[in-house]
Amino acid sequence: RKIKEVSVYICTASWSVFAYLWMIVILVLITPNVVDLWEGIFTFLFFPLLTFMAWCCDKGYLGGSKIVRSEVIVHEDMTSQEVLQAY
Repeated sequence: RKIKEVSVYICTASWSVFAYLWMIVILVLITPNVVDLWEGIFTFLFFPLLTFMAWCCDKGYLGGSKIVRSEVIVHEDMTSQEVLQAY
């Protein structure tokens, strides 16, 4: 299998690693075994940020340019060589 949108994959994979690190920071370092209100709010707001960044990657606004492919019309009377040249 091949990943079509590598930038989206990298974005979500990075956020996944960040989520685990964030949980370690808030549950071990900042306030051990307690989640403060501000920590919960930040954690909740990270999801819309992830969604927006993944959408931007998918649209080509982040992480490189989006490949735009032109539409190819294939007629039934075309030969195989003509079909290959159309692509």
